[in-house]
Amino acid sequence: MLYFCTLLFAADVETVDLASFDSAVIASTMKKYLRELPNPVIPEQFYTKFIDAASELNALGLINYC
Repeated sequence: MLYFCTLLFAADVETVDLASFDSAVIASTMKKYLRELPNPVIPEQFYTKFIDAASELNALGLINYC
C-alpha cells in the first residue's frame, strides 16, 4: 500500500484522495519522501539548536502531543 500511495503522490499530488488511505500509510509516505530529499529539512548546523529548543518547549509544557 505504501508503494501504491507513493506512486499516486509522484503522479499528481494535488488530486490524491487521502481519505482512501490509512493515516499510517500517509505518514510512512511522507517520511519516505523526507528521507529521499537531497538535502535535510533541518540543516545539520541547526540540528542541535532545534533539539534544544524543542526540549525547552517540552519542559515548559508548550508542546501539545496529539
